[in-house]
Amino acid sequence: MGFGSRMLAALLGLFLATTSAFAFRILPDNVRYGEMKNLEPPYVTIDDKVYRIAPGSKIRDQNNRILVPVSAPTKGRIAYNFDYLGQVLGVWFLTPREIAEVDARAKER
Repeated sequence: MGFGSRMLAALLGLFLATTSAFAFRILPDNVRYGEMKNLEPPYVTIDDKVYRIAPGSKIRDQNNRILVPVSAPTKGRIAYNFDYLGQVLGVWFLTPREIAEVDARAKER
């Protein structure tokens, strides 16, 4: 393996190791923001309202990994959306950076 190949492999490794530090996610346009107060499948309490969790819904952690409801945190700042029946379809636990952005937008209003 020549110097160029080793350099390319080292750069690729460095890129893959640091990608999560610079990664960001794009949330759907139809999300709402709130505070999850409780999660007891098949129900979730968001901002003091109880909603049913839709079949096939996805709960994502701050690193965008999909969690099963029984292992997901039961409280935290989230983005969420609904299906056509009014059931919670997606939940995204917000990162500190996303929380700061949401709070900044709320202050502008």
